[in-house]
Amino acid sequence: MRPDQERLVRSWLESRDPGDAPAQLRAAVADVPFAERGPRFPALAGPPIRLPWLHISLRPVLLVLLVIAAVVAALSAGYLVLRPPFPPRGLLAYIAPIAATGSTGISLSAADGSEARQLSPTQANLYDHSPRWSRDGRTLLFARTTGLDAFGSCGGVGSVVLYDVATGTEHVVATGLRPMNDIEWSPGEDRAAYVYPPPGCGTEVELGVVDLRTGAVTTTIVVPQPSEISPTSPTGVLWHVQWVGEVASAVPDATVTDNGRDFTTTADLPSHDGHASIRYAWTTPERVPTLKAINRATGTSIELGPGGVPAWSPDDTAIAYIQPGGSAGPKAVEFMRDHLVIATDGTWQTRVVADVLVMDGSPADVIPALSWTPDGAAVYWIDGSGVHVIDVATGRSADLANLPNACADLQWQPIPR
Repeated sequence: MRPDQERLVRSWLESRDPGDAPAQLRAAVADVPFAERGPRFPALAGPPIRLPWLHISLRPVLLVLLVIAAVVAALSAGYLVLRPPFPPRGLLAYIAPIAATGSTGISLSAADGSEARQLSPTQANLYDHSPRWSRDGRTLLFARTTGLDAFGSCGGVGSVVLYDVATGTEHVVATGLRPMNDIEWSPGEDRAAYVYPPPGCGTEVELGVVDLRTGAVTTTIVVPQPSEISPTSPTGVLWHVQWVGEVASAVPDATVTDNGRDFTTTADLPSHDGHASIRYAWTTPERVPTLKAINRATGTSIELGPGGVPAWSPDDTAIAYIQPGGSAGPKAVEFMRDHLVIATDGTWQTRVVADVLVMDGSPADVIPALSWTPDGAAVYWIDGSGVHVIDVATGRSADLANLPNACADLQWQPIPR
């Protein structure tokens, strides 16, 4: 009998007393149990939790709270997965200052200072440089010069080396080459290309392509003996490798022209896909770099104003560069408080994301490199106060105090998701 039915019977009995019958009927009704509705989820059923001052069961309330807690935990876990850790994970490969007898080798370190190790030896007449990560972050490609020329950087024997990070072993792919200025993976990572000579040699420019499976090397003379600096025949002051698809070329980092009164240095930094380039130039003795964004398809350009050392993001949607600021110290020290700026491709709108401490007011001379992490989420740089990294979206920044201020060619390891 349902509770409402029982109440109906009791009400009827109390209002219509037939004499001796009520006692028997009341006894019969009292023996009939209440028929309560069964639980929808028997596995969760149990004795109700009741409080003397509260006339409801707490079990459903507790179940709702548990469900809410589970949803909040799931959302929090998803947020942590979607928001990458900071500073970014991965090892940093870099070279330290060159010792009197040669190289201090290539070193590795995590952003927090852990996992520090030196992967190449420190020995006389040896120089390891240009560490370049493979896309999976497992292998480092770098250039090695042995038998250094005591009177300059043009002599010596060049080698191409692969280093397996997991096992700590290196493999010399090719040797007996000319000393290299830099080296880069091909997009397919089955080859590498290098450029000779190092800066200051004043000789022909050679492009070498190495098959990393067989060690076979193909060389091409790109520029014969360079001519004197003149308005009609500019001279490349430094050369580097550029891959366009699977074709490698040697391109000048900058060219210098002389108009009879001063020297003008001009450099073009193409995007990875070749759709645009950033041109920066400065004139001696002023040495104030200016930037211009050029659309290669249309030939149109936009002046970005003073700035130097631009770096394209991995997806070619933005550039980072240093914008000159104002003095940040005594005049004799010539420290300048400059700015790290992000400019978005297309609109070329700019925003300042960090301060940068440089010396002598010339970012092109002071900042060794300005680079993006492989995922394009952060920018890292070296300035007069050390090594730093900033998350472009959130503005979170960190100082990598474990790295030497004078380290160069800093390369962040890719961490595949």
